[in-house]
Amino acid sequence: MIAIIDNDFVAKLARIQLLDTFQSVLTKQKIVPYLQPSIDGTFDLAKRGALRKLATEAQRDDLAAFARQAQRVSLDDCGHGLINTCHLVEGIDAGDALWLSAGACNAESIVFTSDKNALRAVARTPACKDISDRLASRVCCLEQFVLDQFENVGYAIVRKGIIADPAADGALTNSVPSLTTKRTEAEPALRDYIERLRAETGTLLIG
Repeated sequence: MIAIIDNDFVAKLARIQLLDTFQSVLTKQKIVPYLQPSIDGTFDLAKRGALRKLATEAQRDDLAAFARQAQRVSLDDCGHGLINTCHLVEGIDAGDALWLSAGACNAESIVFTSDKNALRAVARTPACKDISDRLASRVCCLEQFVLDQFENVGYAIVRKGIIADPAADGALTNSVPSLTTKRTEAEPALRDYIERLRAETGTLLIG
């Protein structure tokens, strides 16, 4: 199995100190990570601005190391017809079009993304029905992955990472607003967010 990964997904994980955990999950499950190239086929996180958003040099190094060992999505494997369809949809940019198309074209993939607007756009656009059908139950949003880590690595560790960079993701910060937020408060809030997102994105989300 392979993982088609939105670049901003891993950048946000680095910001909340869960990128190593993500790498461990992929390795344990023998899932090969694929990152999206830019539209010209290159991959430059600094050019995209993802590295500049990271608070520490260690976070930048972690993200760069992850990028070096990951495979690259091939433009030839994305289905140019699907890419062209995505380009016409408001809310889907060129990078989104690549990971959406790559995931749709590879039935053995799981897609990891932090871009909920792109998922909503796919779900509400009739022209994207083929993409939506192909991706059904194969998309994991950032909040779903983080919620799983409450149990896997421990809520206190996850909470510390979210609080360390509250600007990384609004939904996470709203669910875990402070170091005094208890798991019994954060977990229902995050589950509620995920279910509201599920209602807005049709059959896309896993679980």
